[in-house]
Amino acid sequence: MKYFKLTALLLALALLLSACALAKPVDDDVRPVEAESTVPELDPPTEPPETEPAETEPAETGPAETEPVQTGPTETEPAETEPPETEPIETEPPETEPIETEPAETEPVETEPVETEPAETEPIETEPAETEPPEPPEVVMPEPEQPRTAADYGQVLRLLAGQDDELRWRFEEWEIEAGEDPDALSDPGAGNEGIEDADLDVPVPGVARGGKVCAAGDVVYMLNSYGLVSLAARGTDSRILAETYVPHSSDDGSGVNEALFVWKDRAAVVYTVSGYGVGETGWYDTNRTHAAVFDCSDPAAPRLMADVGLDGRCFAVRAVGGTLYLITNHYLWSVEENADPAAVIPGVYTGTGKELLAPERIWLCGSPNSAAFTVVGAISLETGDLTDALAFTDAAESLYVDSEGLLLARTVWTCGESEPYSEGFYTVTDYRTRTLTEIKGLRADGAGGLELACTGWVEGELVNQTAMDRQDGCVRAVTAVKALTCSHYTDESRGWSHDDFARLPSGSRLTVLNAGLEPCGLLEDLGARLSGCRLLGRTGFLPGRDGAGSARLLDLSAPADPKMAGALELAGDYEYLLPFTQGLVLGFSGDDPNQQICLSLYDVKDPARPGLLARSATERNAASAAVRNSGSLLIAPDEGLLGFPETLEEGTCFHLLRFDGAELTELRSYTLSFLPEDAGAVLLDGLLYLCSPGMTYVIDPASDTPAAIVTNAEG
Repeated sequence: MKYFKLTALLLALALLLSACALAKPVDDDVRPVEAESTVPELDPPTEPPETEPAETEPAETGPAETEPVQTGPTETEPAETEPPETEPIETEPPETEPIETEPAETEPVETEPVETEPAETEPIETEPAETEPPEPPEVVMPEPEQPRTAADYGQVLRLLAGQDDELRWRFEEWEIEAGEDPDALSDPGAGNEGIEDADLDVPVPGVARGGKVCAAGDVVYMLNSYGLVSLAARGTDSRILAETYVPHSSDDGSGVNEALFVWKDRAAVVYTVSGYGVGETGWYDTNRTHAAVFDCSDPAAPRLMADVGLDGRCFAVRAVGGTLYLITNHYLWSVEENADPAAVIPGVYTGTGKELLAPERIWLCGSPNSAAFTVVGAISLETGDLTDALAFTDAAESLYVDSEGLLLARTVWTCGESEPYSEGFYTVTDYRTRTLTEIKGLRADGAGGLELACTGWVEGELVNQTAMDRQDGCVRAVTAVKALTCSHYTDESRGWSHDDFARLPSGSRLTVLNAGLEPCGLLEDLGARLSGCRLLGRTGFLPGRDGAGSARLLDLSAPADPKMAGALELAGDYEYLLPFTQGLVLGFSGDDPNQQICLSLYDVKDPARPGLLARSATERNAASAAVRNSGSLLIAPDEGLLGFPETLEEGTCFHLLRFDGAELTELRSYTLSFLPEDAGAVLLDGLLYLCSPGMTYVIDPASDTPAAIVTNAEG
């Protein structure tokens, strides 16, 4: 820019000088003076060359000084006006060139930050990928194992010696560490211990559950601590025919009579013998369960035919036709691989003594929760022989028996874990728990033999003893599903570790299994606080979502497509529900002495619209023994009669009611001075027999007082 201005000034100066030189010949006297006066006036424009130290050479070499001399023959003034015309022309174009180049030079600088910004965000995108390994889906859960028969006793001992007791304790510790579960189930699995819980089961057609009182024809058999009592039920002429001692296979007198079964002219008394022993490898259980079978073809002189037994505590007893099934849990306090098989392997007891089960009759079940066996024996009531017996490792928790066979259920605890991964300076391993219910299906082969037909699994743990049954060839199970996660942090350099617990969402569900125990139907979201469940044919009953005093119904008419249906308002906080007739359900509440005893009949023909049909309650608050002993509850739908005992301070009051299809009315009540809780109610030829080990009352429903009172040895 400065170069062009300087050139223009020099060009103008050269033009003025050349003009002065041409004017001298015209007037020598005057022109010199004018020339001298004009030169000083041009001196100020020549001051810019003082900056020539940087640009003097271009000014000296420029051809501008010679060109005006050659082209200046004319003396016209337009030459003086050309410099201002050339200045904008010469200066303006050069000024735009640096402006155009400057943006071009800055464009790469401006684009470089734009290109680098995405690169800076890439590490942020990869950080979430580093947290994926600890997520629950990465935890590998073990699959359940199918039961298999043992090859030898050593294989059985190795499995029980290595069973993971620690796993169950770990589950319980984690439950405590995780804190209270807001969706905790109320007493899941309750009612699964001991023979007395047989009374909690739903009656199954064709299956006898046993009790203390049974009838065959006009003879009533009763069981007391001494043995078998036979009563001729002949109204006012009723009398004791015989009292037969039941010998117990024990030397210390620890035998206890538990239950009585009668089939045709046979009677079987189930008794237990308790004990334990100490061996070189630790403590072991010596509990046994026996069945003494009597020939009662002459009720006045019953004859002992056989006494057979199994190792283990009595878990349940059922009779289907002429076959009696004994189910025991044989617990072992400790097992070592080098233990004596005679102190570990369950045995059977016959007239020839004890005989260990053969290895091929012992099934090894995966993930045993304790060192124990479930032992199942089949006894012929016709001959008194033990026709077959087998065992499974681990203890049974629930049972269902019908004409198709036996269902044994147990809870299986498993735990999965992830591969260790790094998180900061920690090494982390994630764990997740899982609870399954293993269901084994057993069937009789028709010749007295037992075989394992199939095994299936459902998610969760059975809610209670009555949460599993079989209807129309399909098995239904209501389970509580809950699980925990645990992240175990370890800092090896500091020797520090820590566990973080979390609960996965809990709930309950109904799973339907086919004949092969494979899932074929599912209904979820049944609620998280189930306090019980009862499955009665094609209708299921669950506690209401608002707690006690109500029930929700399940429509189970389509086995593979169960559905939620209607709801019922119950008489009390909880009712003992039993089938009455087709489409009618009997509700009995009497476990709270601060409430009235109530008997209700519900119409559930349409599960979507159930309703109360009839109800009767006592005048005073009291409790009833029928809640614990269903044998004392009279249910005779064909005769339209119902009855129950009421416990009073001065004795027992037995209430007799009639149902005419629409109303439930009380006929009479009988105050009895002696009627223990284990009494049974039997209706024969229109007469009611309230039988107990010490006394029997004969009652005519048309009379206000007992027709006869019969006492026996304990009376």
